[in-house]
Amino acid sequence: MVGKSVIKASSAAISAKRGTVYGIGLSAGADEATLIIKDGGTSGTVKTSTLIVGTGTSDHWSFPSGIQCSTSIYATITGTTPVAMVEWDD
Repeated sequence: MVGKSVIKASSAAISAKRGTVYGIGLSAGADEATLIIKDGGTSGTVKTSTLIVGTGTSDHWSFPSGIQCSTSIYATITGTTPVAMVEWDD
């Protein structure tokens, strides 16, 4: 069950400890937005393919079994004025 969520507008740590990602929402502003979940910070292990939404659009991805991150959860986010929402639990 999802216990936490956070909204980010740029690349950032989601959780400094291990956890499981259950959902990701992504909205693009003036250009395409992308998001990648990593385990272990900016240079950590890539856990998702690149999630992409086009200019002025949004999408949501659900992961019923969850994406396991054994060290920490980090989101690499690109685009001009993107909004990303990550749902996770410890």
